[in-house]
Amino acid sequence: MANAVDRAHYHYIVQHDLSVVPGVHAVATNMRQLRGTDAYAAHTGGMNSFSIGLAFAGMGTVASR
Repeated sequence: MANAVDRAHYHYIVQHDLSVVPGVHAVATNMRQLRGTDAYAAHTGGMNSFSIGLAFAGMGTVASR
C-alpha cells in the first residue's frame, strides 16, 4: 500500500491491485526547467525537468521483519 513517504516522492503509485494513488505534488510542478538549487526535487540536480515520478508498488502481501 502506498504510504505518506511514497506519496511525497512520486506523482502516482500503482498498487498491487492496479489501483492508482496520486502523490502530493502536482505533475505541473515538474513541467518547467528545474535547477540544482531548486528547493523542489533538489536531489535530482535539475534532471527531473518535464517528467513525472511513477512507482509500481507490487510487494502486495510481503511483510517487513
